[in-house]
Amino acid sequence: MDIDKKLIDLARRDLIKMATVTGTVGILASLGEAISPTLASYLSMQRATQRGGQAKGSPTNANANANDIEILNFALQLEQKAINTYLAAVEKKLLKGKDYIEVAKQFVADHDSHREALAKVIKNDLGGEPASVADVGTFPVPTIKNDKEAVRYAVTLELIAAKTYYDAFKDKLKTSAGKDIFLNILPVETQHIGVFRSFLKLRLKDRALPDNNRIVPFAFLHMQPTPEVPQEAPPANTEKTAEKAG
Repeated sequence: MDIDKKLIDLARRDLIKMATVTGTVGILASLGEAISPTLASYLSMQRATQRGGQAKGSPTNANANANDIEILNFALQLEQKAINTYLAAVEKKLLKGKDYIEVAKQFVADHDSHREALAKVIKNDLGGEPASVADVGTFPVPTIKNDKEAVRYAVTLELIAAKTYYDAFKDKLKTSAGKDIFLNILPVETQHIGVFRSFLKLRLKDRALPDNNRIVPFAFLHMQPTPEVPQEAPPANTEKTAEKAG
């Protein structure tokens, strides 16, 4: 009885946590006690597994782990690519304002923590091998002329990352370890978006923001379209050739 109660409390906690991130708290509240049968049904399957329905090393669990290892490794390399891109932006002075550079460095630290946490889950919880990050490079960097364009570019990258985590959490991950780490990272990615959009709106007075120029574009993340990956800036000689031709 005590084990069942703990399982129900754990499932309820995770459900509430997920609802908070995905914007379904209102639906959760309206269901009230009707949630319990759903949890009970889910937990009955979990208890069957624990009692021998699926051994820890069963093919089903092995497949779930392999699935999530691949997804988490993709996210791990995505985090490294974000780190490399921010560092390159600072090194090449694409970000010039002191505040923007400081924020970029803080976000590098966040992405570094995410990468390490993902590697730990892959190795310790899923029994996999973390992917190499030696040659992941950077995201494509477009032509950037000022801080406004640089921050707008950063918003795009963070939004791509947030949508990647959200879509994987919602539809692709199969293990509790995989879902839990994504659920912990996703809010930080959305915070990064908010910081940069606030910079654009309040500090840089950017009038090119979409969605009626609001700081927050959509009420729910799933409504936010995933932006296109930015196009790499053409080589300098290509730009000069184009100027001469024009």
